[in-house]
Amino acid sequence: MKRKFRLLLGIAILCILISGVTLAAPTSLKVIMGLAEEEWQVMREHVFPAFEKEYNVKIEAYQAEAQDTEKLLETRVRAKRMDIDLIAQD
Repeated sequence: MKRKFRLLLGIAILCILISGVTLAAPTSLKVIMGLAEEEWQVMREHVFPAFEKEYNVKIEAYQAEAQDTEKLLETRVRAKRMDIDLIAQD
């Protein structure tokens, strides 16, 4: 049940993100998620391909646990290189 909720939440967030896209839309979306291997498999085999086809974007997805994500964000802010479009964590 929790796994389904996380997947649905991820899909909802991706849809919200795309709803604000304009004519100068990016050709790729960089997302960071903390998912189990089974969840990644579902996202990569079913969710991402359909989303990429529907919205003509390429999803660059990366695994990062919550404690790693905080450090990653701090580093990118200090480097003034914030290129992450979506972060989804528990």
